Amino acid sequence: MTGTNRARALAAILLATVLTGCVTNGSQAPSATIPTASPGVPSGPTMSLSPLPDFSHVYVIVMENEEGSSIIGRSDAPYINSLASRYGLATNYTAIGHPSQPNYLALVSGSTSGVTDDGNHDLSGPSIFDQVEASGRTWRVAAQNNPGGCSTRATASGGEDGPGTYTRKHNPAISYTSIRGDPLRCARITDFHGFDPAAA
Repeated sequence: MTGTNRARALAAILLATVLTGCVTNGSQAPSATIPTASPGVPSGPTMSLSPLPDFSHVYVIVMENEEGSSIIGRSDAPYINSLASRYGLATNYTAIGHPSQPNYLALVSGSTSGVTDDGNHDLSGPSIFDQVEASGRTWRVAAQNNPGGCSTRATASGGEDGPGTYTRKHNPAISYTSIRGDPLRCARITDFHGFDPAAA
């Protein structure tokens, strides 16, 4: 699978999780039937999946990227190791490129939009934020020491979250002009101090 296809698949999985898992009308998401044949090959048996639970929220948590050997099995990262042990560990997941910003953009849009660096970029393409809103659902981004106010600053520090520096390249939402130019939409981007995990 190419890097672009891997990014699109990841975005599609994320979107499917948000849209089918985050049912807000009290109904349960429908079950899915997945053909087991490859494209272009006559269909064979199918596999039915159980319906997804009626999630009220879906969280995607992105942390600093490190080599697996720097975290997994290390005694100085007990919490992350407990999560990996209890819930699972993706061992065949790789970045689609370096440096980091193209990966963040691909995560929310299925494409790097031609970005190959960590600079400030103003993008006009569609994103998962648009798709979530079109489905009647809401989204939020909480980024450490985000300066708020639709800020396009490359970095910020000294906020209410305490030590730590906000870096725009790690907040893909603000790179989309349809969000950055709309105060109501970019108000959904907050720091951790203003983040309420129970809020819609």
